[in-house]
Amino acid sequence: MKDCANARPVTHQLRRAVLHKVSIMEIKITRQKAIKDLVEGVLSIDGGPAMDTLENRCSCLKVGEYHAVMKKCKLYHERRIFILEKDKTGYPHDCEQCKKKALFYPNSALPKRCPMISEGNGVHRRFDGRIIVGKKAAIGLLVNTQATYDCVKERVLEELKEGKEVTIKITRKNKKRKRTV
Repeated sequence: MKDCANARPVTHQLRRAVLHKVSIMEIKITRQKAIKDLVEGVLSIDGGPAMDTLENRCSCLKVGEYHAVMKKCKLYHERRIFILEKDKTGYPHDCEQCKKKALFYPNSALPKRCPMISEGNGVHRRFDGRIIVGKKAAIGLLVNTQATYDCVKERVLEELKEGKEVTIKITRKNKKRKRTV
């Protein structure tokens, strides 16, 4: 057993490096296949259990790293997980341009392009850049999206309250190519 008196003291720089290392939460979205106008993928938070995702092929985000912020959406009247590019701050667009709708349904498209993680059944006719999370039931259809989204939202909100940075990394699954001679 080591003597605690002889142990090296933890320096301020080392403590800050350790805190900096754990101060980033990573949400990894791996796109697995594209079928007609939709992209199927898998979302995992810090390497944890995976959830299925759907995106519209025409409006999906490019492969890369993004920030996640929680702001109140004028259209939904609740806090949402918005996806921002690494070098930009604020909303992806001017939120004041979104018109309030009297009868707004969660599965209808937003009037402006506004990338966010959201709930919903499918991505057809949806050109707002959303990433829908849930459990895959069939090609292009997710179920249990509200419960899955609530879990993701809780985790992100918890990390942001602790002052951690939330990073979203979008990657593409490597395809195995057949070698021809």
